[in-house]
This record gives sequence, structure tokens and C-alpha cells, in this order.
Amino acid sequence: MANSKHNIFDELPEEVRLYIFRLATLKISQAEDIGVDYSSLEAVALKERDWSDSAQRALTVKLTIVLVSKEWKRIATEMLYECIRIEHGTESLIRALEKKADPSLEFDHGQWVRRIEISPHIKDFDPFNPLILCRILECCPAVETIVRSAALGSCGVKLLAPRLPPDSNFPSLTSVKRIDWWIPGRTTRRLQIDASPNHISGFLKDLLLHFPNLRYLTLSGFHYHQWDSHQDAPLSLSQPLPLLTTLRIECHGSLRGSQGLESAISLNLPNVTHYIHGGNFPITQAFAKTFGPQIRVLELINVDREPEILDWIELTKVLNICVNLEELSLQRSMTPYRDTAYGSRVLSVKMKSLERLRINLDTSGNLGCPSLSKWVLSELVAPKLERVTLHGGWRADWAQLDCYPLLLQWASRDEKNRVLEVVEW
Repeated sequence: MANSKHNIFDELPEEVRLYIFRLATLKISQAEDIGVDYSSLEAVALKERDWSDSAQRALTVKLTIVLVSKEWKRIATEMLYECIRIEHGTESLIRALEKKADPSLEFDHGQWVRRIEISPHIKDFDPFNPLILCRILECCPAVETIVRSAALGSCGVKLLAPRLPPDSNFPSLTSVKRIDWWIPGRTTRRLQIDASPNHISGFLKDLLLHFPNLRYLTLSGFHYHQWDSHQDAPLSLSQPLPLLTTLRIECHGSLRGSQGLESAISLNLPNVTHYIHGGNFPITQAFAKTFGPQIRVLELINVDREPEILDWIELTKVLNICVNLEELSLQRSMTPYRDTAYGSRVLSVKMKSLERLRINLDTSGNLGCPSLSKWVLSELVAPKLERVTLHGGWRADWAQLDCYPLLLQWASRDEKNRVLEVVEW
């Protein structure tokens, strides 16, 4: 009998082989890329996300897999199109999306697209009339996430609203659940066509108006400038976003204006419950004044590499407005003490609904400072608080900090069923 190689892998069910292929092509940002709902302490786009290198390496492995054999190509081709990146070769991309993987199939490659990334570096289409992006959206009826990725160290170019031909409409997709949008902070005079102070404009505004099932919106990268009563608010959209539950803002600059802070945000978000913010804290105050009683989860992040300078008096005001807050996430470098003319003093706050506190081990210059733990132990009045979660590092790292014994003391006092846990890297 002639010897023949017995390939066990090819005998596995197709769905098992596809799952193995996916494991072989995981990338650094995989968790953020595939999630459409809130996940605590996600990577900060302006500081931590790897927008290109890991994605390119994953794509290279995928291309290698589909070239092994016709069988592997038939199984794994959909992986090539699950996440597409728009930067150059856009016409070729459209032709690929419109092509059928097999003449017997009823759908084309675009059916597999779940995530679209639009590069900040536009190379082969007009950013001031991005009609070609509408064509791509029309090819991807099942896309769930749309991203305008960050251009670190570059001002980038803003995408304006497309000038649609007569008898044509902007694509309306019910499948889109999440938009992460990087907004250029500054624009040169030559390119400053859209001079509106409202950051929700242009192509981004069209997306928000035509995706009725949007649940998660990230706005990052922009800088605030002064505005007056004759201009739109920096964040303004008249049409409601009825299914949006999570708003994430990462910004820079100082907020100044003749209007009150409550005028900085003019959004209709009837069901928003999660708010994540990094950067300009007055915007958090403005958001809390409008939506405070709705908020169940509040997360404060650092968008810069230096520790965040946070006015704890102002934070206390926000926490007092968010009367139904159930979960609070802070960075380790955020301290509840404020220097005054009479020395440092601690500020107390009562949070009757708070059930969980998360503390992230960030880039604080003084990691051993126990001030945040003292606040939890002595000044945080939260009768329902049962769990404190420490994120980042290893348990041994936390154990060496001055704050750890104080948190252990909090967990063991009053004979209550409290939990202090460490989520390690």
C-alpha cells in the first residue's frame, strides 16, 4: 500500500479551522477592534493605540494563509475583509469589495466587512468631497464599527460632507453600532474650509444622521477654542441619538466662552448611561449638568503621557450631580487632595449608588502616594460599595505601594462582604 500523509488539520470542521486561523492573526488592538459595547479602561487612542503596525502584520499572516491552498483560501478569505483600511488604492478596494468570492455565492466580499478604518492621511481621493467613501459604505451592509484613526504628531485633514449627485442619498446602515472618530485639532489657513467651531460636522455629522442603531461614539483629538453666543456649541447635534449608551471624549485645549458650561454640549442622548472622558475636564462638568442623573458609569482617563492635573473640588461637584452612579474609574495619579492657602485638605463625597470603584495603575510620577486610598478609606461615603478593582501591573507591584495596605484595611473593616481584586496584565 502506498504511503500517504494523513493531514489531521484538513479533516477538522471548517469553522474550527477558521477559528484557528483567527488565533494566528490576532493583533495588539484585537479586543478594541471587535468590541462595539463599553469595556472598562480601553486603550487611549491618542496615546496607546497601534493604528498601523500590528494591523499590517496581521494582514500579512492572513495573506499567507489564503495562499497555501484553494481549500484554505475558500475558508479564510473572509478574514481579509473583516477589517479594511482606507488610505490609498481606494478604487482597487471598491473593485475587491464588489467581487464575488465564488460565482455560486449570492454575496460579494463586502458582506464580510465588520470594521472600516479611514486613515488620517488621504492620498487618492478628495477629503473635501469624499463621495468614494459613500460607495465603500454601500458595499459593506454588515459593517459594525467605523473608525477615523489618529494621526499622532500631525494636524491631519478634516473630512467634509460629500456633495451627492441628484437623486442619490447618503448610505443608511442599521448594522453600525460604534463610531470612533479622530478630529484634527488644527488646520492650516489654506485648508480651513470648514470654519465652524462645532466639531460634529462634515462627514462625521452625515454618519451620525444615517446610522440609527449607533450605541457607542468616541470623539478624540480635537482642541477647544473660544466661542461666543452667535456660534454653535463645540459639540452640537440637533437630531437625537436614541440608542447611544456610551459617549467617549478625548480632547485637548482649554474651554473658554461667554456662554455657561452647560452650553458646551448640545446633544440629545436620551439613553446615555456611560461617559468616558480624558483631557479638558470642564467638558465633563458640562456633560454632567445635562446628563448627570442618567450616568451609571463614569471613567476618567489620561490622554497625555504626563499625569492628569485634576481639580478634585470640581470632580466632587460632578460626582454629586451623578446621583445614580454605580461604577467609577480613576487613574492612580489622580489625587483627592488640593493645595490651598491653609495647606492640603481632603474632600469628601457621598455616593449612595456606587457599587464598584476601579483604579488604573497609570504613569504617575509618585506611585507610592496613598492619598487616593485615604480618600476611599476615610472620605468616600458609599454604603453600597462592595468592590475595588486595581488594574495594571502585577499583584506584587501593588503590594509594594503605600496605598495597598489602606485598601486592604477598607476591604476588611465593618465585617462587610467587600472585595479588593487585582486585574493583572
